[in-house]
Amino acid sequence: MKAEIEKGNVRLSQEHGRIKVDMVDEILFDVGDSAISKQGEEVLSRVGGVLAGMTDKHILVSGHTDDLPISPRLAERFPTNWELSAARAITVVRFLEERARVPGRRLVAAAHSQYEPLSTGKSAKSRARNRRIEILLT
Repeated sequence: MKAEIEKGNVRLSQEHGRIKVDMVDEILFDVGDSAISKQGEEVLSRVGGVLAGMTDKHILVSGHTDDLPISPRLAERFPTNWELSAARAITVVRFLEERARVPGRRLVAAAHSQYEPLSTGKSAKSRARNRRIEILLT
């Protein structure tokens, strides 16, 4: 994961005594999709290996999107950013449970849609920063 951290694709932080892992969506998902990419599987396998060993923590996986509307091509599957952010969070939770062997009783999925942006800018880079999965250990 060191390479992903150096590229800025994965960020680690501590907030109010809790550990937070932020992952930009482009390393986990293809555009407009909720299936985890091959690269995403590799990253989540490494993250999951660490999480599985942290038996004293609950793990909240939150999906976030940018504020652009869902494209007409994807609207049938994901009518709004709520559905997309929820689907991505649930996909990560299932991966962590099924593939990384994190006990399901420790996992929670949440969707935030576009309502908790990290950046309020309108540039492509700002919007990309808002599309992410957050893993919060509590």
